[in-house]
Amino acid sequence: MRKSMGRPKLADVAKHSGLSITTVSMVLNDRPNSRISEEARLRVLESAKTLNYRPNISAKTLKTSKNNMIGFISDEVATTRFASGLIRGALNESLNSNHAMLVMETGGDYALEEEAFHTLSDRQVDRIIFASMRAREIELPPVSANTRIVMLNATNALHPLSVLPDEFAGGQTAIRALVKGKKKERIALIGKNKRVEESIFDSITIPLRLAGMKEQIKLLGAKIEIEIETNSWDPEDGFDATVRLLREHDYITHLICMNDRLAFGAYQAIALSQRSIPGDIAIVSFDDDPLAGYLKPGLTTISLPHEEMGAEAVKLLLSDSISGLKLVPMPLIARESVS
Repeated sequence: MRKSMGRPKLADVAKHSGLSITTVSMVLNDRPNSRISEEARLRVLESAKTLNYRPNISAKTLKTSKNNMIGFISDEVATTRFASGLIRGALNESLNSNHAMLVMETGGDYALEEEAFHTLSDRQVDRIIFASMRAREIELPPVSANTRIVMLNATNALHPLSVLPDEFAGGQTAIRALVKGKKKERIALIGKNKRVEESIFDSITIPLRLAGMKEQIKLLGAKIEIEIETNSWDPEDGFDATVRLLREHDYITHLICMNDRLAFGAYQAIALSQRSIPGDIAIVSFDDDPLAGYLKPGLTTISLPHEEMGAEAVKLLLSDSISGLKLVPMPLIARESVS
């Protein structure tokens, strides 16, 4: 665990500059008519710069002002289209709860995360949501014991309040939409990955998605006959995997794709093989990418409920809960890729 050196205080600047705390305070607060020499003023400013001193902005404001402020720190949520709904949901719920939200993006850089926490602390923001584009375990910088943290699409051992998608139930929903338990159904899966099986994938929830699918398959008395591995989950991987699948196992009638991007590639491969969807091959996928509804036929998919998750994070942050995991249901978006 990384250790923070702690934020320099006014007394540290005074000691470094060799001047009194009163003098340092006057300089840093730019107090008029202080009669402080230019030499002393420059010494204070140089010491503050050297020590990376930041004044406590909130000390100048009413204490009650912090009660209506929420901090939102994320890795890449704001700058990518994949998880921006997390912010939308949180912003809307904050507005409904008469709270303002300060959003900060770090790109997953630990130093920037630490700086973001310091910035919020400067403003006495003591309720913070930390969000991740991909559901994962995150190491956070040390924060004050008085700071309330909710992990959004993420977990942290020291901060037990967390909001995640209910991937296990989502996997079950996908299978119920695709499979009817008939003997003639021949089911394949694209996107298998050993890291998923061993729960060391860069998502903590994807293994639960796979477990939910296999549990429901078993309950229906069916089985996944072929699992095609892919190194990543991009359209080209879905295309290559489906070409291989149809070449080696042309009897397949039902296809599960681990995400929509794989399904986009699968659609192209199926079209090139002169097969139809869903007449010859029915498809179900995950994420509800904005493009899924524009495919012909439309792609049946299990949605990641990002906006609902963002709203739930704010509700949990403003509640009295001490610990707990909130699982948000993943709805079925039924379209024409399944009969």
